[in-house]
Amino acid sequence: MEGKEPGTVLLARPEGNLGASYCDHAKEECNGCPLMGLEYGNQLEAKQKILFDIFGEKIEIEPSPSELRYRNKAELSYINGLLGYKRRGNFFESFELKDCLLLSEKANQIVQFISSDLKKRQIQSASIMQRKPGLGYVCIRQGENEQMMVNFIFFGQVDGNIEALCNELLEKEVKSVNIILNETWSDTAFGKMIQTFGEKFIIDEILGKKFQIAPETFFQTNKKSAQKIFSVVQENIPIGSRVLDLYCGVGTIGIAIAQKCKNVVGIEVNEQSVASAIMNAKNNGVENAIFYAGKAQEVLEYTPSEFDVVVVDPPRNGLEQQAIDCVLEISAQKIIYVSCNPTTLARDIAKLQGYEICNLRAFDQFPQTSHIEMLCVLEKK
Repeated sequence: MEGKEPGTVLLARPEGNLGASYCDHAKEECNGCPLMGLEYGNQLEAKQKILFDIFGEKIEIEPSPSELRYRNKAELSYINGLLGYKRRGNFFESFELKDCLLLSEKANQIVQFISSDLKKRQIQSASIMQRKPGLGYVCIRQGENEQMMVNFIFFGQVDGNIEALCNELLEKEVKSVNIILNETWSDTAFGKMIQTFGEKFIIDEILGKKFQIAPETFFQTNKKSAQKIFSVVQENIPIGSRVLDLYCGVGTIGIAIAQKCKNVVGIEVNEQSVASAIMNAKNNGVENAIFYAGKAQEVLEYTPSEFDVVVVDPPRNGLEQQAIDCVLEISAQKIIYVSCNPTTLARDIAKLQGYEICNLRAFDQFPQTSHIEMLCVLEKK
């Protein structure tokens, strides 16, 4: 759930346990790792200052289990025949990816293979501004035991030459390859599923539970760090609670905490994610969690509305006012707010009248970047 932040000039060669490797793209104006030049301890100090400015108190930041190679997903742009990331400050150009230090070595190898094959097959790049059909994005995802998924997102129409590459990727032990068509010409890596090669899902695991990851569903990008956060969520759930899980995604939190709960109701607007959540609950033998697609206020009109705990994990823009009104109306004893944006978290806490903070923690889920993950537990006054 990361957004794009202003870049920071690289200051020095990374030291400590970052290793001797220096980013191949330090001179390419990559926006992915603006803090790469800072020693890791200094990165944490800089983020503490950000949190102090927002919350007016010192908040310790839990370090990430891994400083590099932690991302299990990357959306690569394909512009003018170059497969890689967009340049900082110019979204109309990309540079060819050599080795992203945030991705696994296997993911980088797959990227290199795809990049070479796209050139060999003369797959044309899309131009969204000019409405020129072609390939716009390649999304790489990695699950448990290095299971790989590759999604090709075309604009306007699909180039039939891509099918040979899809079959070759299966031979490279990529488990799932998907062709997706964006018919809206919006600059996003989403669209209509056209064809799947191999499996429909890959599998990943959090806190001993296995989760199906579909091509367009959200899953935690830094799994090891997410497990730490969800463990704290689990600790703050009283045994036998009735829990409402808003923005539940594929059911990660709801399924992870279900064993402590009387029941869990998960709500999510993305229908594909809800379908995955239902299947994930079934596959994990979780019978006391039910998931609905829709907006909270609409779903709760026809579902039980008495809850002891409300868990929310919204996107970067935080809670919509309707969601805040819904949470306040439920009047649960406890609210557990997982946030990927400290600024919107502080804003929303101020709106949750009648609740006070009893636990506020920070996690460095995305080292080398300016992002900070937060967990706030609020109790009814």
